[in-house]
Amino acid sequence: MATLREPLASQAANLCLALVRYLLYPSYVSFNCLASLYYPTFEEQEEGGSSNILLKQVLLTLPFAALFILLLPVTAVLLPLRCLLLTVRRPFRYSELHNERTRLLEETARRAIAAGQYKFGVGSANICLMPELLSRMNHLSDVDYRSVSIGQRIKEDQFASHQMVLPCNGSTSGLPSSANGCGKSEQDVGSVSSSFPPLDVLCIQEAWSSYHNKVLIEELHQTFPYIVHDVGIHALNVNSFVLNSGHLVASRHPIEAVEFKPYKHFVDHGKIISMGVTSVKV
Repeated sequence: MATLREPLASQAANLCLALVRYLLYPSYVSFNCLASLYYPTFEEQEEGGSSNILLKQVLLTLPFAALFILLLPVTAVLLPLRCLLLTVRRPFRYSELHNERTRLLEETARRAIAAGQYKFGVGSANICLMPELLSRMNHLSDVDYRSVSIGQRIKEDQFASHQMVLPCNGSTSGLPSSANGCGKSEQDVGSVSSSFPPLDVLCIQEAWSSYHNKVLIEELHQTFPYIVHDVGIHALNVNSFVLNSGHLVASRHPIEAVEFKPYKHFVDHGKIISMGVTSVKV
């Protein structure tokens, strides 16, 4: 398994890749907005009806198409560069971010583990976080809103579960009541109906959108300091440089090593996904 120390070439590739993705974002948005006009979800069909959908197509097709065409020269230059950078970087990204809350939880868990009184919780979730067009093919819209809602729901459920762990005696006085376990946050968690039990490690699947994963990771980092994301090998004969594996692993405990083993045979939509097995040592 690969250690978390990233080679310099991979670090440079990821920095350049972040810039390329930033510059490609307007093209990404314009294309998805244009294509989304012609892929209404079941909910939109029921609420707006065919006349409302047709009106949107008439009014918005030309502006979105014009913007996308205007950005085509930039896209034509940056897309090959993106593919090249993806072949240079290592097959995963690692993010570590601590705050007062996560440090206290980690220290509390460490003492409980040493005393033999700790029970580990591991969970998984399929979140179908894809680019807008692909999400709409599954009749899921507004990826921006869903990425925030999913992250907030996970965060709030973990905050609530930590009420039995974090002390309420002032040792976390620097934290708001919703973050120190002494009160439950009233923050909106959107339309996410699933709840998440107390977790030490959360294994997420179908987190394919690198743009929206950033928002999700920001929420997760408030309770999971160690996160592995953007996992996958990109190559023409693996995923045609389209989507990563969709794997994201969030942990409350230090991650020591990561390994990704891609599958060798693909069918149907698997030909555009870097499908494989992600192993994480905690």
